[in-house]
Amino acid sequence: MNSTIAMLGHSTTHAETDIAFVAPSPDLGDQLLALGMLRLSGNEQLVLMPSQRFRLSVFLPDELPRPQQLDTSITGIHTRFVPCTFDGNGRLFVALLSARGVIRAFGLPLTDSANRRIAVERLCSEAGLLTARMRAAPSSLGAATAFKNWLETRLRAHSPPTDSARRVILTASLLGDPDLDVSIAQLAAHFGMPRRVLARDFREWLGVAPAIYRRLAMRERVRQGSAADCSPLSAALQCRLVDRTRTTQPSHWRPTGDKPSLLRRLLGGRVSFLRDA
Repeated sequence: MNSTIAMLGHSTTHAETDIAFVAPSPDLGDQLLALGMLRLSGNEQLVLMPSQRFRLSVFLPDELPRPQQLDTSITGIHTRFVPCTFDGNGRLFVALLSARGVIRAFGLPLTDSANRRIAVERLCSEAGLLTARMRAAPSSLGAATAFKNWLETRLRAHSPPTDSARRVILTASLLGDPDLDVSIAQLAAHFGMPRRVLARDFREWLGVAPAIYRRLAMRERVRQGSAADCSPLSAALQCRLVDRTRTTQPSHWRPTGDKPSLLRRLLGGRVSFLRDA
C-alpha cells in the first residue's frame, strides 16, 4: 500500500502523480487533519481503513451533466475495513476531520454513522454551494482549494451547539491521545456526571462507544509508528495493543483485545511474532 494515500483510504493501483494534497490552515490543524485528491479510474474500489477520523468526500466525475448532483458524503468512524466504489472516471476529494472538526462543521449528532456514508445535504443546507464552486474550478488545485475554503469557513463560523457536544469534544481529545492513560469513568467524574450518561452522549454525537474510539486511536498510533520505521512491536506496546506474558521471547507476545490476525493485517503483514489464536 502506498503510505501517502493511507489517510484517504487505500488502493494498490495508484501512482504518485494521481495524488495531491492541500495543506490545511495551521490554526485549524486539530480539526481539519488532511485534505487531498485521488484520481480514480473506472469503477475502482478503495478500501477505507479503520480509523477514529471522519471523512468528508466529494467525487467530481470527468463528465459532468449539468443537472447532476455531485456525490458528496461524510463517512462515520470506521471500525473495520470498508470497501468503497465510485462510478466512472474522476477525482475524489477527501478531507479528514477530527471529532472536534466534524461537530463544529455540522453541529449535529452522527448517531449510528459508524461504517456508513451520509449525504452532506442531510446535514447542512450549503452542500449545493460547495459542489457549485468545485464544479466551476478550472483545475484540481482550484477545486481542492474551494473545498478547503468552504470547510474552513464552516469550522471558523460554528461553535459546538450544546454542553454535551463540548464534553464529547474534550472526551474524544483525551481518549484519542494514546500517551494519556485516562478512562471514561475518570472523565465522567471530572464532569460530575454518571459514566453511562457521558458514554451515551459520546455514542450519540460520534456514532461509537468511547472504548471503541480509544482503541482505534491506539491502532492508528501503531500504523504511524510502523510507517515511520518504528518497531511495530514497540509501537504496539506503547499503545497497549499487546502485552508481555511469561517471557520476552517474540512467540509469547500476545494481543490485548484484538486477534493477532487483525493486528498483523493492520501492520501490513509484518508482525511475524504474533500467532493466530
